Parts: sequence; C-alpha cells; structure tokens
Amino acid sequence: MLTTFRQSFKTLVQSQNDNLPTGLLIDMVINPSTGIFEAFWIKSMSGNKLLMPKDIISWNAEQITINDTSDLSLPKDLPRLEKIFNKECPILKAKVYDRAHKKTLGSVRDFTFDTISPRILALEVEKNWLGFGRHRIPKHRIISIKPDCITVDSSVLKTEPKLERVKKKMTTLEVPELKSSSRKNR
Repeated sequence: MLTTFRQSFKTLVQSQNDNLPTGLLIDMVINPSTGIFEAFWIKSMSGNKLLMPKDIISWNAEQITINDTSDLSLPKDLPRLEKIFNKECPILKAKVYDRAHKKTLGSVRDFTFDTISPRILALEVEKNWLGFGRHRIPKHRIISIKPDCITVDSSVLKTEPKLERVKKKMTTLEVPELKSSSRKNR
C-alpha cells in the first residue's frame, strides 16, 4: 500500500495474540544512504520501542498487525541499528537543495513510501508554510540525505517547452457555406 508519513503517523499497532492495542507508530528509522526503512518507532504502554519491517504481518489504513508484543524491541537489543542511528537524519522539515538549478526548493513537508517494501519513494517539498511552490521529488532524483540538507538533481527530468504567446491575431480561414441541396443528395 502506498502511503505518506502524515497518513501513517499514529497508526494503531495491533498484536494478533492480544485484544488490547500494542501501540502507535510514531516515527521511522531511515537509512540515509539507501532511503530504506530499517525499523519503526512504536509508542507502547511500556515506552518507545522498535518494530522491524520483517515482523509486520499486514499494514492497511487502519492498523499495522504484528504477531506478538515480543516483536517490539528496545534499541539496545538491536546493535546492528547503532550505525544507522549515528548517521540518521531528520527527513521532515529538512531543507531541499536543487543542484541543477543551484537553489533551495524549500523543506520536506511529507514523504511517500510503500508499506510492503518500506523505502522512500518521493519527497513532498514546500517552499513556504502557505503551500506555494510545492514540488514532488521522486526517489531517483535524490542525490544525498545529510543532516544539513537533502540534495536533489532536477536535470534528469525532461523540461517541457514553454508555450509561446501569439502576439498577432492569426488569420482565419473562411469556409464557404455548403448548399442545402448537396446535403439532401446524401
């Protein structure tokens, strides 16, 4: 299922083996080198814990289903994620710089991802808080994700030529009217 961070924020996490909700999705651990989601932060009754993508049975608009509450882990129990925690960068509100045009496009308002193979598919960039200057940056245009900014390259897109305004009035062709007798013969 395609979704965005804003749509999935606070999605209910439900264990198959428990009637009570397990927790709420509050954030993602994203590898900035690949854009792949390595884990999900879940706010549970016993505090913030991590859920690995492999432990998700299903994910729809209403909830994320897992097998058991034991699928949630503390960060110290997942030492392989330590390197990613050290280089992890915030995606939301990060400045986006366009290398091709040498200008800042705005900041990340949201991002799109797929729940089946969780990875960033596109960034939703907004120039200001009023919503002017919105851009959708597909993943193949993202060059790097760093703590100070996300660099993209818009030169890979085909630019459509601008429509030229016609300055003179164009002459129109006059078509002689058809005689009514020729229509009757058909």
